[in-house]
Amino acid sequence: ATLGRRPTSSSTALSMALTLYGSPGSRSPLVNWAANELGLPLGPGDLSKNPHPFGQIPCLTDDDDGDEKIMVFESGAILNYLQSAADEGRGPKGDAKRAAVASWVAWANASLDPICFLETPEGKVYDTGLRNPNRRIDTLNTLLSQSPHLVQGKFSLADVAVASYLLYV
Repeated sequence: ATLGRRPTSSSTALSMALTLYGSPGSRSPLVNWAANELGLPLGPGDLSKNPHPFGQIPCLTDDDDGDEKIMVFESGAILNYLQSAADEGRGPKGDAKRAAVASWVAWANASLDPICFLETPEGKVYDTGLRNPNRRIDTLNTLLSQSPHLVQGKFSLADVAVASYLLYV
């Protein structure tokens, strides 16, 4: 499977197999950023044909995996899928890197989101928790003062996942 990558000298056809169903006001921009950093071509999807089971965004499809159409939803899962796609063809590989990236993506979605965005019981954001002292943010600041990147001293999707939340606030 080529997982939507640009053609290399060994491939013969351009593939635009990765399709993102999203919008600028959602977490879709972090998927665009990640795909761009990884050199994976990404095309926009028609929102009226969004295959997400609940119709939410972002949602990614990959039609370039033989007969099987792949659908991935939730921004963290999409980032992990894109990292695997990129690692399959180039770049540093290894279980340690994949595990670290997956851990930071999950941390950003599960722990950083509720710090950055304080919500009403109805789910409407009314403020940010970054105005208040926070041990997790202090630890993140310490880690980033030691290295500008979260995994193995190199830019990765862990940086995209964490920075995307911080860019919103």
